[in-house]
Amino acid sequence: MKKFFLFLLFSLLFFHSLGAQEIELNQQKPSWKARMGLVLSISKGNSESQFIQTDFLLNRNRQWMDEWTAQGSLVQEHSNQRSVAQKAGIVLRYGRSINRKLYHFFRLGVDHDYFENIQARFLPGTGGGFWFLNNKKHKLMTEAGIAYQRELLRVGPNTNHPIFHARASYETHLSESSNFGFDFHAFPAMDDLERFRLELESYLMAKINKYLSLKLKIQDYYRSKISNDVKKYDFRVYSGIEINL
Repeated sequence: MKKFFLFLLFSLLFFHSLGAQEIELNQQKPSWKARMGLVLSISKGNSESQFIQTDFLLNRNRQWMDEWTAQGSLVQEHSNQRSVAQKAGIVLRYGRSINRKLYHFFRLGVDHDYFENIQARFLPGTGGGFWFLNNKKHKLMTEAGIAYQRELLRVGPNTNHPIFHARASYETHLSESSNFGFDFHAFPAMDDLERFRLELESYLMAKINKYLSLKLKIQDYYRSKISNDVKKYDFRVYSGIEINL
């Protein structure tokens, strides 16, 4: 664990100096992006259920220089007065350009999933990425890196694994008021190839006005090894409102 964090510190110093050498830094003002999403569903009658999901994103970007991002989500679901879903997570991320195609990043993820038996999962990591497309119409990039995963379980012994992290992300503007995109992550364990997590989120968004958008979202999560009687797949389709701040 200590060696991994020393590696993260070395990577930060090395890539920071590399980026400063290869990019002509300027004094352009950073652009800010902030948004919040809300999904709420309540049903009454023969069966009662309540579902709520909130998420947020805060991003500061200096194009071709560096980028800071914080994003998180919270999910609560009850069916017939019984809790059936309880999740929360946050990701902090810093990326720095090496040139207009290549960049490196540092990422810290923390999440909780009660019914997956995860009291807390910590995932610090680092890696690099490549932009295949980065224009007003299309944005396509891939990333690869390493991380160290520590899981504090509600029941059973805690686990620690070195992780390989792969990502692919795509976004396209279908029109002036709508866009589509997806974000795929893979987290295979380096010391146990049969242990891995896959996460896919795709969305279709239509703007109502400058501040409000309608969003249809699909989430598909898979975990190869899981405790208790929890299913390996977690699939959900929902729609909600997104607020641009």
